[in-house]
Amino acid sequence: YNDVRNTNVWSKEAIYRTGALDIIKGYGNRNFGRTNTLSKEEAIAIAYRASGREADAQKAAEELDNERARENKKTNSINMWSDGYLKLAADEGLISEEDFNDALAQNTQEPAAGSFIRNAPASRQEFAFWLAKTLSLEPVYGQQEIFNSYNDWRSADPVKIPYIEAILQNNIMNGDGNGYFRPTQSITRQEAAQVISNAEKYILPLLGMKKMTGTIEGTVNSRDLS
Repeated sequence: YNDVRNTNVWSKEAIYRTGALDIIKGYGNRNFGRTNTLSKEEAIAIAYRASGREADAQKAAEELDNERARENKKTNSINMWSDGYLKLAADEGLISEEDFNDALAQNTQEPAAGSFIRNAPASRQEFAFWLAKTLSLEPVYGQQEIFNSYNDWRSADPVKIPYIEAILQNNIMNGDGNGYFRPTQSITRQEAAQVISNAEKYILPLLGMKKMTGTIEGTVNSRDLS
């Protein structure tokens, strides 16, 4: 990524790690878009890729497209696959059926006021909720972290709070360092990369991977004269 490799930004390692796992991808033009805001449909796609469900989403997208009339079929693969992620999200309770219908309607018309807008910024609480759901984290109904650690916990969606608590207790997300979680604030792509990196111990088994580590105890210089 041209916007990452020659920098010393705090998110560099997380961006490369999540890119190597094909969870958060670039734009295809050698740019990652570190400070760009994550959209709702991007956030949902990342949450499902983190749980190893990319193939499921593509199959769902194909089924949706097969039901469309020839003139309405999608020719852009990314746009088509995005529909598949949204379909999974609706089927599995990440978004409502109404949200899903709103999202599909935006393929052909402007979104109505108050509707679910697929390319609108995703909030921190939405990303926390969606990731907790796809990683099958058990919601925590006896809040400790969000209640005791953050001044703005009352501004969080009550339905999402148990899942935010699970995310916090597992050290996947944290606040701004000043006592605020900022549940309704948008999240950037580099912040999302760090969140995914923090959730590695839950993600790797779902991807069929295992992290192996070791320690270099010493080095020896040698010469090969063959």
